[in-house]
Amino acid sequence: RGSTPKVRGTCQIERAASESPHFMRFHVACPHCGEEQYLKFGDKETPFGLKWTPDDPSSVFYLCEHNACVIRQQELDFTDARYICEKTGLWTRDGILWFSSSGEEIEPPDSVTFHIWTAYSPFTTWVQIVKDWMKTKGDTGKRKTFVNTTLGETWEAKIGERPDAEVMAERKEHYSAPVP
Repeated sequence: RGSTPKVRGTCQIERAASESPHFMRFHVACPHCGEEQYLKFGDKETPFGLKWTPDDPSSVFYLCEHNACVIRQQELDFTDARYICEKTGLWTRDGILWFSSSGEEIEPPDSVTFHIWTAYSPFTTWVQIVKDWMKTKGDTGKRKTFVNTTLGETWEAKIGERPDAEVMAERKEHYSAPVP
């Protein structure tokens, strides 16, 4: 099954993913240093990930987490990219042939979780991702939607944020005792 995660701790997709022994992320080689990594959105404090000049989405690039190489979207080559489970070392390029961390071909696992997000899509640009991110400023609902649908991650409200109606609905519990 495939779907978009919702709120951390209450999300069925998150729960199902945690039950799988293999959490697979799509790794690509840096076109400059050759080191494999899965793309991360990053933030101001993270020294790698998508970076751009404030208020200029067209300046976006990816900063390699291994050697701080500047990578433009058009430089990425997915030919040798592969899904890797960082916990077990299991990997696959196509979901048909599977390999152990030592590169030995193995039987396909019974259960895996795949994670990929919009940065890999041939149907959007990193510029558009940054524009979409900038549109979420000051709007928790839009920010949550971006995290869920663009990053493919569960939303975790920061301390002090007031939960929206959807979060409250997901947290509802049935009280079995009669109400006085």
